[in-house]
Amino acid sequence: MSRTPLPPGPRRPTEPLATSGPPEARPGTASGAVKLLLFVAAFLAPLAGIWIYAHYLDPGAAAPYDTGSAGPFDPDAWRRGERVARYHMASDLLDRYDFSGWTREQVEDLLGPAAPLAGGFRIDAGEDWGVDYQADRSFGLAFETDARGLVETVRFECEGDC
Repeated sequence: MSRTPLPPGPRRPTEPLATSGPPEARPGTASGAVKLLLFVAAFLAPLAGIWIYAHYLDPGAAAPYDTGSAGPFDPDAWRRGERVARYHMASDLLDRYDFSGWTREQVEDLLGPAAPLAGGFRIDAGEDWGVDYQADRSFGLAFETDARGLVETVRFECEGDC
């Protein structure tokens, strides 16, 4: 069996490749500034993504003054008064419990002794040892109560060099 050659098809017009002139005139090339911009963007985009995740999206983000180091609320550890541990449990505590309508005695049964405040009471929520180890600050849970002594709102607050 012999093969018959196919007739030649239509010829494509060929254009000479542009090999000289400014980069904009050469298809498929980018100037040095564009290449640098692309390199920087490719390098910074993953870093920006990691930073955004760690500061805003991480489900372990702690209380409003810290991120990424929260732990689950443990009533025994809280009552032992471990100040750094309390700080890192505060976010989970506020997520787990809706203190609305609780009495001061109920709150103290869960969290330990409270200090009186005008219009409510405060429970120490510890301290953090963040970047600045010399920071003079402490945290607390401020419970505002109504006329009957029932909790209306709870705020996580910072005192000192916040």
